[in-house]
Formats: sequence, C-alpha cells, structure tokens
Amino acid sequence: MNNKVLNYLRNKLRHNKKWLKSMEDYFLYKSITEKASKEAEREHLIITFIIKFINLPTKIMDLIIDFEDAYTYRKMLKETECIEKEIENIEKGNLRLNG
Repeated sequence: MNNKVLNYLRNKLRHNKKWLKSMEDYFLYKSITEKASKEAEREHLIITFIIKFINLPTKIMDLIIDFEDAYTYRKMLKETECIEKEIENIEKGNLRLNG
C-alpha cells in the first residue's frame, strides 16, 4: 500500500510543480503585458482615461480574478510543500497519512 500511496503523491507532486511553473510563467507574461500597456497609455492620456472609465467594471473583475489567482498559487505552493513532507516521511518509514 505504501508504494501505491507514494506513487500517487509523487505524481501529484509532479503535476503541482508543472502547474506552479505554468502560473509563474503566466504572472511573468502578465507583468510584461501590463508594462507595455502603461508605456502605450502614456502617449494618449485622454483616450486612456476614457477607455479605463468605460471598462471600470471589467477592471474590477480583473482585480478580483488576480487576487483569486494569487490565492490559488499560494495554496498550491503550500500543498506541494505538504506533499514533499509526506513523501519524505513515507520514505523514512514514518507513515502518517491522517494528519
């Protein structure tokens, strides 16, 4: 049974690390896009103000989604740390699956 659990945890750990890397890439690309947008907005201040005002509800929703993405990333990071500890415990022979 330990091998089955260990294999599951290792697979989950690999999946989590891939997901975390994808999210890190997403955050990087998003920051690059935001920088480019700010540079472009400096050239047309009045048009930028009008567009931002019109899109204010969408911007608020985007902000909420950004908070949710950051929360999910931190949660997955903690889950990955816990899985690594569990794998280490199982490999040492300290099987502790319920807490």
